[in-house]
Amino acid sequence: MHCYFLSSDSSSSGPGSFTVVTGEHDLHSSSGRERRYNVEQISIYPYWNTATISADAALIKLTEDIEYDAYRKPVCMPETDTSESTVCYNTGWGNTQGLYSTVLYRI
Repeated sequence: MHCYFLSSDSSSSGPGSFTVVTGEHDLHSSSGRERRYNVEQISIYPYWNTATISADAALIKLTEDIEYDAYRKPVCMPETDTSESTVCYNTGWGNTQGLYSTVLYRI
């Protein structure tokens, strides 16, 4: 969850106002593989710094379990410490060279 802010108006920013979409690839078209899940709870990392946006992380609890398949798989965390030379991947629709992507990228 990126840049989630809690406000005093829980009806507009509370967990129930969010939906998690799995199986998404292109934000401008539907493939029929997308599934939506309601959010039950959001736990923000306690050391998140809103001024610098460092430690920008949160855990999201859904109202139901995600059904895994070829398009939805869990994120696997390493069982042991990794070195700086370990190859890792990240995916997202973030800002790339001043433009926001609508297609999921792997970096």
